[in-house]
Amino acid sequence: MRAGAHGYLLKGALREEVLHALHTVARGGAVFSPQMAERLSALFAAFGSTPAKEAFPTLTAREREILDLLAAGLTYRQIAQRFCVVEKTVRNHVGAIFSKLQVHDRAAAVVRARDAGLGPQPR
Repeated sequence: MRAGAHGYLLKGALREEVLHALHTVARGGAVFSPQMAERLSALFAAFGSTPAKEAFPTLTAREREILDLLAAGLTYRQIAQRFCVVEKTVRNHVGAIFSKLQVHDRAAAVVRARDAGLGPQPR
C-alpha cells in the first residue's frame, strides 16, 4: 500500500473478481480480498495499539519527547524553551528523528507519531 497499491487479490481469484477489481480501482476505489482485508485490519489494529516506545525502538527518550511535542504542534523554538536548550539542539534531534523514522519532513514524522499514539488524538 505504501508503494501505491489500491488492491490485492489472492492468486485463485475468479476472472469476474479480477475484472471487478480493475474497474473499481480505475474509478479510484480499492479492492482487497476478504482474507487480505482481515489481515490488514489486524495489522492496523496492532499498530494503533503499540506504545510509542515499542513503535520507535531506535529513538532515544529525548527524541520520543521531541517527536511527541512536534505531533502536538509545538515549534522548534517552543520545544527548545521547554527543555532549556538552544533551537539548534532541537533541530539536531529532529534530524536524527527523521533519519531513524526514514521520513523527509516534519509532516511525515507527525503522521507517524500520531499513528503511534503520540500528540493529540482525534476524538
